[in-house]
Amino acid sequence: MYGITTRWGGLVGLWMAVLPSLYATHNRAGEITYRQLGQTTYEVTLITYTDSRSTQADRPQIDLLWGDNTQSTIPRSERRYLGNFVQYNRYTDTHTYPGPGRYVIQFFDPNRVAGINNISNSVNIPFYVETELIIDPFQGVNNSPVLLQPPIDFAQVGVPFVHYPNGYDPDGDSIAYRFTVPKQNVNMPVPGYFDPPASDHFSLDPYTGRLEWDAPTTPGIYNIAIQIEEYRNGRRIGYIVRDMQIIVAPADNHPPVIAPLTDTCVLGGDSLSLDITASDTDTGQYVFLQATGGPFEQSVTPARLEPAAPQGLQTVSARFTWRVACESIRKRPYRVVIRAVDDHPFLPLADLKHFDIKVVGPPPRLDTLEPAGRTLTLRWQPPAACHGPELKGFYIYRREDSSGWTPGACETGAPGFQRVAFLKDPTLTAWTDSNGGAGLYPGRRYCYRLTAIYQGSTHYEPAEGQASNERCFVFSDGVPLLTQASVISTHSTEGKTRVRWYLPPLDTTQWTPPYVFTLRRGRPPATLLARQFTSYADYLAADTVLIDSTLNTEAAPYEYEAQLKATVLGRPLTTASGPAQTPFLTISTGNQSLQLRWTTQTPWQNYETVIYRLHPDSSDYEPVALVPSATYWEDTGLEVGRTYCYFVETHGRYPAADPPYEPFINLSQRVCAVPRDTIPPCPPTLSLVAFCEMEGHENIVQPYHRLFWYPAVDTACVETPHQYGIYFRRTDSSAFERLAMLPASRLEWEDRRDSLVFSAAGCYYVTALDEFGNESRPSNFVCADNCPRYVLPNVMTPNGDGFNDTFRPIPPVHFVQRVVIHIFDRWGRRIFTSEDPFFAWDGTDVQGRPMPEGVYYYHCTYETVFLHRPEPVRHRLQGTIQLIR
Repeated sequence: MYGITTRWGGLVGLWMAVLPSLYATHNRAGEITYRQLGQTTYEVTLITYTDSRSTQADRPQIDLLWGDNTQSTIPRSERRYLGNFVQYNRYTDTHTYPGPGRYVIQFFDPNRVAGINNISNSVNIPFYVETELIIDPFQGVNNSPVLLQPPIDFAQVGVPFVHYPNGYDPDGDSIAYRFTVPKQNVNMPVPGYFDPPASDHFSLDPYTGRLEWDAPTTPGIYNIAIQIEEYRNGRRIGYIVRDMQIIVAPADNHPPVIAPLTDTCVLGGDSLSLDITASDTDTGQYVFLQATGGPFEQSVTPARLEPAAPQGLQTVSARFTWRVACESIRKRPYRVVIRAVDDHPFLPLADLKHFDIKVVGPPPRLDTLEPAGRTLTLRWQPPAACHGPELKGFYIYRREDSSGWTPGACETGAPGFQRVAFLKDPTLTAWTDSNGGAGLYPGRRYCYRLTAIYQGSTHYEPAEGQASNERCFVFSDGVPLLTQASVISTHSTEGKTRVRWYLPPLDTTQWTPPYVFTLRRGRPPATLLARQFTSYADYLAADTVLIDSTLNTEAAPYEYEAQLKATVLGRPLTTASGPAQTPFLTISTGNQSLQLRWTTQTPWQNYETVIYRLHPDSSDYEPVALVPSATYWEDTGLEVGRTYCYFVETHGRYPAADPPYEPFINLSQRVCAVPRDTIPPCPPTLSLVAFCEMEGHENIVQPYHRLFWYPAVDTACVETPHQYGIYFRRTDSSAFERLAMLPASRLEWEDRRDSLVFSAAGCYYVTALDEFGNESRPSNFVCADNCPRYVLPNVMTPNGDGFNDTFRPIPPVHFVQRVVIHIFDRWGRRIFTSEDPFFAWDGTDVQGRPMPEGVYYYHCTYETVFLHRPEPVRHRLQGTIQLIR
């Protein structure tokens, strides 16, 4: 249960008491939490901390808004006085929601305490907290976090302050913390709120919730709000907003110091015991220890702090003990917060530290590996301590060869192993590995471990336990072993491979003839060899090599498998080697390099590869690299455009057997490729003389821009430009398009497109390209904007002499996209209309009749686009026309 130290008074008590009772009002802090009782039924708890002097504003009952357009009046279920004018209030009720959805549970109260330093006029600011509840049938049962540290705390001016909300999630969900602005109602932040002032920083760790205030500068009351968010599988599934109060007072005190705490681990079913000490440098002060956290909240064998209320003069010691129930095994660690507070008569100060406890599931015991054909059956014993309802199944892990690994105390799973099965039946004690139906390979050492999977009734996600002991097995008796599958000739139709195998010795008291040996090819499928031996002597004298011909060894690898059939102890038995493929090489081109990759699917293990390359001055191949335990190599510094040819030679062995011909040497097909240059030149530096910046541009009929650029001078740029590409876009939101490709001898260009008469706004960049088509990054951008010109005359003489016969724009016209002009006579009658930017009025009306001499009026609007404006800009012209005949 919540609790705060009440052993303080003196000046601080007097300092708080001088606040006029008129302003004592009510709410100091609070939050809302919930527990899920049914599919859509929840128990919701509101906890508030109020000023005990506010008798008129005391709340025997409150109104709670459920977030589904309903509310309830809830009576107070618990009230306790905590000292220092702080009263604890608890209100609990149940509510059934109409169905899945997002609901925000809200509590509003018009009375917040007065005199809060960082909330202006706080006495008139309402108190408000909320909690988000998400009901989702697919996320499983969800209970909100519980905040184990009370939201009332005390600090001293000039002394760093630390606080932990100490959120504990009973379902094992992740918790994150962040500051938020206190609210006075839903979606209504408190006006004028500011963070408490600090001499250095005021911060909140989002993962641990550690609040640091280094350090308070001004005494008084401060309120803050913390949003505690709950996450499951990376998705937020709810939050709590806690409104918290920190009371800062002047004093002369030093906080106690808790000895360093260390994170630890414990196996489910075991016990954990840790010693905790704290000390205070101030003479004559008592120190008190408090502990909160998830281990104390367990329903089965919760943790204890012994003695129950530890205290001591200047030094205090206590022992944390926890007999960990199997139900408490979970994926995420439990956090314990230790608080040490002194009994300074004016202002007791506290130190807070935390440590995490990871509860690890105990391992099962792997007893035996039992072979049958090319399968292995594992048999085990479940964990001795934890095999009740919390045990949900097992993971089976496998690797080739022994690991030599011993799990650490906090280590779960089986690193370095491959998970090959998930058994969801916790009662199983055996499982057979058939390698997915393909069978296990002979000559390989297969090693196994398994882990138990746990999930307590209150935890939403399973937790993997510690790995079992390791056991290994090698298939060897009576199994033929392939030792070579090698390409000896590369051709599309006349290729050849060599296949070699090893016939194991047989116990003739158990293996009786006839012995039938078969060699099969997988692609194209064929039985290459089928021999029957009527005696063991013939069996031992048999050939163990075959040349496979008329193959397309260029296109793909070839796969082979050997089988041996015999009668063993009166029963027919077939053993098989497992498939082996010829190494297959592929090459991709890079910049002055070639990248070689090869595949090697074999029952043996390849431990190194030798790369061979054709010598440029002969027909011989020579080794150029030795690659251990990899299937990739890059040949660099090659001549662009020249052909290089390669093959690879793999070396392998069976790690648990020792047949002849070791190491096994196998060759791939031969492959040729040509490297190319992929490094682009460096971009040039671009300059622009824009049309609107040219002297006398008002008299130029066709707008244009002049671009010129300088090649890169960086010494790191070794690529010589072969061409230059010029790119342009009209607006900030449009894409660049290429306008021209120029030879490297050209370092300037003029953009004289006809469309520039309507708009010359836009941006350019230039790229450099080498002879292989590699294009550089864009150069710097240069941009130009429009300078519109649209001038109308004020006189016209339509007499046919070729001068001023029409009323039209005075050329040149620049950057006008749309025009609407109306001409009116002196009576206001419209006699001419046009939307042509290059209109020409000949002095007649709409019916073509000549208009008499006199004064006429026009109204004209035209539009122009600009580079950084999304919409056209409209201009207006109006004036008179003197018509003279």
